[in-house]
Amino acid sequence: MADQDRLSDPNLELITTLLYSVGLPQPPPSSSLAQAAPPVSHCYLLQYGVDRLLAAAADFGWPQLAPLNQSNGNISLAIQIEAHVVETHGDAALDPFNRFIVRIAYKRDGVLRLMSAPRPTLPGVPYYPLSLSAPDTEPSSSEAEVPLIPVHLDPGHVRSSLFTKHKTSYRGEYNEARARVGFDDSVAFAKGEMLLQNERGEIMGGGVTTVYFWREGRWRTPAKETGCKLGVSRRWALENAGVVEGTVMAGDVEEGEMVWLSSAVGGFRRGKVTLKRYEARE
Repeated sequence: MADQDRLSDPNLELITTLLYSVGLPQPPPSSSLAQAAPPVSHCYLLQYGVDRLLAAAADFGWPQLAPLNQSNGNISLAIQIEAHVVETHGDAALDPFNRFIVRIAYKRDGVLRLMSAPRPTLPGVPYYPLSLSAPDTEPSSSEAEVPLIPVHLDPGHVRSSLFTKHKTSYRGEYNEARARVGFDDSVAFAKGEMLLQNERGEIMGGGVTTVYFWREGRWRTPAKETGCKLGVSRRWALENAGVVEGTVMAGDVEEGEMVWLSSAVGGFRRGKVTLKRYEARE
């Protein structure tokens, strides 16, 4: 399907997803996010998610999302998300140990559509890191408790476009990449993530995460010029965790290389690159 056909699809949605929990850690008080967020937000990186949707709406030419840009837009959205999660999940939504993934979506009409589902709780996952441990350092006790994610390099190429820059309901090229690395619908994130490269052989990121590589003594994430998805956890890392943008070539990625992965659903996780195709294990 050509980009123009995708853009004119009446079912196309602009999306952001996030983690919801009444037990969610709060951002450091000194961070700009803490100043912009509602006093107590149960929605992880909500303001960044709002900014992401507005940026996508501007690029796609969808003015109906403009109300999100009002001064209380994030507070109004937080209230709607909380009401949805409580109505959908009942008392479970009030337990601070429980976590939920929330899908926030808008079609061209600007009408909010929410979906949510329970998500496993993983103690030890950092959500607001001010630094990421280097690959040659011993992981902290809490980091060591969180399983590594295998990261499989896609041998094919994904063409950079608005649909790789922004999160939408169109997943065609991502589904093709999943097939190339050996993932079927049964392969959840805990079993593996994929590493995508654009038509120039530059790493763009993961299928559902931002990826960070140790280069020249610091963590580097693919630059926006690669066509990478401009995720909200990526923004946190660039603004607060000492991460820089840069080019990472697929040909320079090594078997066994340690990386960090992040998303607004799973926080920050460590991963390990493999150049091999995924094979299911019994």
